[in-house]
Order: sequence, then C-alpha cells, then structure tokens
Amino acid sequence: MRRLIEQGGVKINGTVQPDPLTTLSAAAGITLQVGKRKIVKLV
Repeated sequence: MRRLIEQGGVKINGTVQPDPLTTLSAAAGITLQVGKRKIVKLV
C-alpha cells in the first residue's frame, strides 16, 4: 500500500494522497480509491 501511495495511486475524496504516513479518520461519506477500479465509499 505504501508504494501505491508514493506513486500517486491512492485518492481520498478525489484528491491524491501524497504522504504514506498520514493518518485518516474514518468518517462517513469518505470515498477511497486505490488504482483505477477499486473504489470504496465509507458509510
């Protein structure tokens, strides 16, 4: 997962996540995209 984040393959709410050490709070309505086809919306 760290490699994907460093290469720009992870988006949170449509913005690229640049730092692999950033923590994320699991709030409702967050969209997480890993690569082109893996998209998950937290409810």
